Amino acid sequence: MSRRVSRSLVIVCVSLATLLLWRSLGRDAQPTVAETSRDSSSSLPSESSSSSSSESSWVAPAFDGLGESRTEHDAVTAAAERAATSAEIGVAAQLPVRIATQTAVIGEGRPIADVEFVVGVGWPGDPDARELLRATTDDQGVAHVLVPWSELEAARADPSPRLFVRVIGAGFKQHSSSCALPTRVDAVSLRVLAHPGGTLIGRLFDAAGRPCSGFVRGAAPGELGRGLRYSCKTDARGWFALHFDAPGTFDLAAHADDATLGTAGRRALDVAFGYPAERIELVLGGVGALRGRVVDGDGRPAAGVKLVAKLDELVEAEATERWLLAYGDLERDRVGRIVADRVTPVDGSFEFRGLCDGVFRVFVARDEFSLDGGVELTTEPIPSVPARDVELVYSHAYLAVRLVGPDGEPWSGRVRLSRQAPVSSNDEWPKEPQLIVTLPEDDLRGLDREEHGLAGRRTDDGTYVFECRANTSYRVGLLGGAQPWRPVDVFVPEGAGRVDVVVAVAPEAKFGVLDVTVREAVDPQRATGVEVVLEDPRNGSLVLRRFAPDRARHWRLELPGGEYRVVVQGAAELDLWHGTLWGARELGRFEQTIEVVAERETKVIASLGDGARLELSLVGKSDASDRAALQATGLTYLDGLEAAAKLAQVALLSPGHRPEPVDFRFGIDAGSAAGIHLRAGLPLGERQTSEVLPVGRYELVARLPGGREARAPVELLEGRTTSVELRFE
Repeated sequence: MSRRVSRSLVIVCVSLATLLLWRSLGRDAQPTVAETSRDSSSSLPSESSSSSSSESSWVAPAFDGLGESRTEHDAVTAAAERAATSAEIGVAAQLPVRIATQTAVIGEGRPIADVEFVVGVGWPGDPDARELLRATTDDQGVAHVLVPWSELEAARADPSPRLFVRVIGAGFKQHSSSCALPTRVDAVSLRVLAHPGGTLIGRLFDAAGRPCSGFVRGAAPGELGRGLRYSCKTDARGWFALHFDAPGTFDLAAHADDATLGTAGRRALDVAFGYPAERIELVLGGVGALRGRVVDGDGRPAAGVKLVAKLDELVEAEATERWLLAYGDLERDRVGRIVADRVTPVDGSFEFRGLCDGVFRVFVARDEFSLDGGVELTTEPIPSVPARDVELVYSHAYLAVRLVGPDGEPWSGRVRLSRQAPVSSNDEWPKEPQLIVTLPEDDLRGLDREEHGLAGRRTDDGTYVFECRANTSYRVGLLGGAQPWRPVDVFVPEGAGRVDVVVAVAPEAKFGVLDVTVREAVDPQRATGVEVVLEDPRNGSLVLRRFAPDRARHWRLELPGGEYRVVVQGAAELDLWHGTLWGARELGRFEQTIEVVAERETKVIASLGDGARLELSLVGKSDASDRAALQATGLTYLDGLEAAAKLAQVALLSPGHRPEPVDFRFGIDAGSAAGIHLRAGLPLGERQTSEVLPVGRYELVARLPGGREARAPVELLEGRTTSVELRFE
C-alpha cells in the first residue's frame, strides 16, 4: 500500500472517530457555529491568577492550578487515544472542546447561560495571544466547539503554548482557563468562572524594562492599607488580570517576587469595563539600600536574626494607630519598598535593596522565632540614599546549636524544628529527627505553650539558632527517627549573647514494641478520652503523647530501646482548631517505669480509677509587675490587660515529674470559638472546682504573670474533692 493511500486512510479513521466521539459528548448537543478570527493583534485579557475577596477562585477537582483540562474517557475516546500522533493527523481534523461556565462558589456552583467567550492558543496570560473562535453558552451553561487541528499545529512553535478559553461577555469578569495543547484528537473539557464585574489587564516590568513576576493589589482611593479586596498574582511573564466588582476609580500597588526590584504604584486610575480589557504597565523601582552587619554584645556576628527595615514615616504612623491608611498611601506613592525583611546569615551581614529614597529604622521582626520581637536595633534613622555600611548590635541571648555525628564531625542529616516533644496527638514515634529546645519540666513557665518550646532557624552553615532568655535553663536534644531522647541541659547566664551548644547524633537505634492496655471496661454512658504519655524517668521530660478518643483502650507503639515512664490517664477531648471542650476528662492516672528491649515486646496493663478534683480559691490583687510582664510580650488579650494580669497559672508539683496543669473551665460567648474552654489557670478572687486530676500528694502552686507565687501542700484522694485557699500577700 502506498504512503499516500495509507495517510488518507488515517485521516478517514481519525475523522470517523472524531464524529463518534462528538456524539458521545451529548446526544442532543450540536457544535456551535463559531465566528473565527485570525487577527493576531486582537487584545485579549490575561489568565486570572486570583480574584477579589468577595469571590472564590474555582478550579474543578480534576484540574491543576492553571485550570488544566480534563479528558472524558469512553470507548470512542480510547480509540482516539490509540490514533496517530499529531504528526500523523491530517489538516482536516478538528478537536472537540466542551466549555462549561461556573459561578465562583464552593462546590460545583451554578452554570451561567448566554455567556460569550473566546477560544485561543498561545501563552494564556498574553492579551495578544491568537484568537481562534468565539461562541456563547447554551441554557445549560455549556458550549461545544470544534477547533481546527491545523491551528494547534501552527501554535506549537510558540514558547509554552496552551489552548485557552476566556470569558468576554459584557458585564462579566474576564476569567480564563487553559490546558496544554493536545497531541491527540481527544475530547477536551474546560471550565471557566462567569462572575459579574470587569477586568483590568496589565504587565509588571523591572526598572530595566524586563517583565517580572509579582503581586498586584487594587482598592478605592485611601483603602490600599485595609486589606486585599482586589488582588492577583502575575504569571511567570509578568501579565496580570485584576478583577473588580464594578467600574470606578482605584489605587494600585505592586511588588515583585524578588524583593530587590522594588515596588510600583498608580493613584486614582479610572477603570471602565469592556472587551478588550483596559491594559496598563507597572514599572518597579527603588534606588535605596541599607547594608551592614549585626553583631552580639561581644562583637561576634549574630546569625539567624530576622530584621525588618521600615520607612520612618510608617513607624510614626504606627505610633498614632493610623498605619493601615499610611501603609497603603506610602506604598502607592513612594517608588520602592517601605518595608523589607531579611534573615542574617552566619557572618551576620544584611542588605536591603529596592527601597524607596528615605530614612529607615531597623527592628527585630515580631514572629514565632522572636521572644522580644519589635526591639529596635538602630539608634537613629538611616538614609537609604546613598547607601552606606552600618553595624547594628543585637544584645539578646540566643542558642547556637551544632549537630555532630558519632565521629565528632559536623552532621548534615535532615532535621525538623519542633517546639515540643510530642509531634501531634495522634502520631507515634516521629519518622524523622526533630531538634527540640524546651524549658526544664520544673520551670512553671513551661505551662505556657508559647514559652514551653523555642522556635529556631537554620543558618547557612548548618547551625540552628534559637532566641532565648537570660538567667534561664533549657533542655536541648534530638527526638525521632533513629534518635532517642537524650537531651543536654544548658544554662544561659545574665548578660549572655551567643551560647554555643553541641548535640551529638546517636548511632542507629534498635526498636522494640510497647503494648499498653487499659483494664477498665468501656462504659457506653461514660465514654471519655484516654492518652498515653511517655516521659524520661530521669528528669520527667515529655517524650511522646498519644491521644485516643472515646472507647479506644489499646496502643502498640514502636520505640527505640531504653527506659521510659509510661503514663496512662484520662484526657479531655477538645476541638483542635478553637479548643472548645467536646468531652470532659473522667478518668484518673496510672504510671509505671519500664524498659523497652530492642526487637522484643513489653506489655503494660493500666488501671486508671476515677481520679480526684480540687476546689481552689485565690485571694489577692494583681500589681504593676503583672501588667508590665504582659505588656512586654507585645500581645493583645481577649478580656483586656487588667483581666489577664489577674489570671494565675495553677499546677501540681511532684519531684521528678512534669508539673501537672490544673484545668478550670471558662466560657467564650461569641464568635466561632464560642463555648466552654479549659485553661490551667484561675483569676484572683474566684473559687472554682477543677477538672479531674491524678490522686496523690503534691505541692500546689499558683503563679501570677509577674512571677509572684503562692504554694501549699495538698493530698488528692480517689473520688474526692479537696478544698484549698491560696493567698498572694
